[in-house]
Amino acid sequence: MPFDDALRRLILQVIQATHELLAARRTPLAEYQAKRCAPCSLIDLCQPTLLKRSISVEGWLRLQLKEG
Repeated sequence: MPFDDALRRLILQVIQATHELLAARRTPLAEYQAKRCAPCSLIDLCQPTLLKRSISVEGWLRLQLKEG
C-alpha cells in the first residue's frame, strides 16, 4: 500500500476524530452489522445491539447507580 498524500490525509482525519471522541468523553456507538457481528468473538464485549442509544459513560453510570 503506497503511503501517499491521500493516505496521510485519511490518517490525520482519523486521529482528529479520535481526539474529538476522547475530548467529548463519549463512548462511540457500535454499528450492528449481522454479517460481521454475529460470528465475531468480541460481540459480548462490544454489544452492538445493546448500545444503540447515545449516552455518555458518566450518564450510563449514573443510570446504573440510580436503578441499583
